[in-house]
Amino acid sequence: MKKYAVFLLSALASLNFGASAAETSTDVTVVLKDGSEKVVNVDTTGAISFSGNIVNIVPSISSNALYSYNLSDVRKLMFDQVSGVVRILAQNEILVYPSPASDAIYVANAPESKSQLAIYNVAGAVVKSIMYNGGDAIDVSTLPSGVYTLKLGNYTSKFEKK
Repeated sequence: MKKYAVFLLSALASLNFGASAAETSTDVTVVLKDGSEKVVNVDTTGAISFSGNIVNIVPSISSNALYSYNLSDVRKLMFDQVSGVVRILAQNEILVYPSPASDAIYVANAPESKSQLAIYNVAGAVVKSIMYNGGDAIDVSTLPSGVYTLKLGNYTSKFEKK
């Protein structure tokens, strides 16, 4: 755990606190130990979460992109600016994206083991129930437009279907 605390502190030390409040996105550069780099543009609806030994970067809640890196492969994370922290995902919290969704949704920060997943409509009725294996796409194409609650094991999150 100490190793990750040092990693997080060094990542936070690279933040530029002079960014204007008008900025709507941040470029996150992931530098790997092999020297390669990946730049991901994360907007204000995106998320960066840590789950066990994995860092997940979701560029936007309306995107179906997910970049996952094993922390043992990451040298550092660099942020070009920070306009404020809107939300921090706790280890016991999931993020469902994209939202609004049309055909499929994904779950960031999901448990690594197979878990029961249920989707509820606003009336509280189960509209879909499956065994979920982390990282898989969840087909929501047959659901009518609306707001739904997803329950995965002990985790819950809301999403919109368009």
